[in-house]
This record gives sequence, structure tokens and C-alpha cells, in this order.
Amino acid sequence: MLAKQVWRILTNPDLLLTRILRSRYFPTGDIWTAELGPRPSATWRSLVVARPFVRTGSRMRIGDGTTMSIWGNHSLMVNGNGQIFTKRPSHSFPNTVSDLIKTGTRTWNMNMIKDTFWPIDQARILAVPIGGCNVKDRIIWHLSNTGKFTVKSCYHAIHASLPLLVIVWRVVRIRIVTSAKRCGEWYGT
Repeated sequence: MLAKQVWRILTNPDLLLTRILRSRYFPTGDIWTAELGPRPSATWRSLVVARPFVRTGSRMRIGDGTTMSIWGNHSLMVNGNGQIFTKRPSHSFPNTVSDLIKTGTRTWNMNMIKDTFWPIDQARILAVPIGGCNVKDRIIWHLSNTGKFTVKSCYHAIHASLPLLVIVWRVVRIRIVTSAKRCGEWYGT
């Protein structure tokens, strides 16, 4: 459920909760880059723990590309981990996805992509569909068919990423606690 709260903060910037947490913990950045900080609340501590699980399932859907950074966005690509392998040029242009899109035709600027990116990144960028010109960039949950966050899909992603040893230990620990309860006494583990 904490992951759902992180998702709500990401997708609803006008919520009271979002505005309060933004003013206290990430006034100049976003929830992805915010640190725990001095004297954090229990709520913020919990959200920071849940944040990596939401990060694994979230992706950006390109609309006009004006708010999406090419170099810092982990979710630009369709396949793979979403990271750009090409090193950022020293002149720092292009910076946003909109710099790679031709304004009149809403297609990829092939010359700029070929001049800036390595071949592996060129193919991955060109595989991403471009949204309409009046559509804003938005975050989607790529682990569901609808693009909407569900606790169930997040749980399955977390469960799939856990190492086998941790799963075995949890099963053993549950059986120990259950058998201790059956004997009529509580032996905490």
C-alpha cells in the first residue's frame, strides 16, 4: 500500500499530501531524487523505502516531450532497463525529448539522433512512439495492460525480484511462528 501512496504523489501533483511532502522534503527536485533528510517523519521514511519498487514499474509516456529529460530519465525506452548508453555530450544539447522531435511533422529528427547517440540507443529511441502535440508527458505503470498502477502488479514485481533465499527464510519463519502459536505460547523470532 505504501507503493500506491508513492504512485499517488507521482501522478497527482495537486494533492494536499503531495504539496506538503514536496515543501518539506523535495522543494527543488522530485520524489525520485529526494533524500531522507534530517528528522524525517515516519510517513516519509516509509515512502522512501517503497520508492524503488515503484521506480521499477514506472515509465514515461512521451507526449510533447517538453518535460522529459533524455539523460536523466530511466524510462525513455520501451525495452531493457531504459538507460541511455551514450555519454552525454559536453555541449548538453539535446536536453529534452522535444529536442529530438520535429515540430511540424511530430516525427523523430533522424539526423540529430544519428549525430548524438550510439547505434544501440538510436534503435531504442526510434522504437518509442511519439504522442500528439497537445498531449503532455505522463507517467504510466508498464507492469499492467492499462498503464494504471495496481497493488497486485507491484506485489508480483517485488515478489519476482526477491532472491530465493529470502523467500525460503520467510516461509521457514512463518512456520516457526505458526507452530509456536499452536503450542499456546508466543516465541517471537
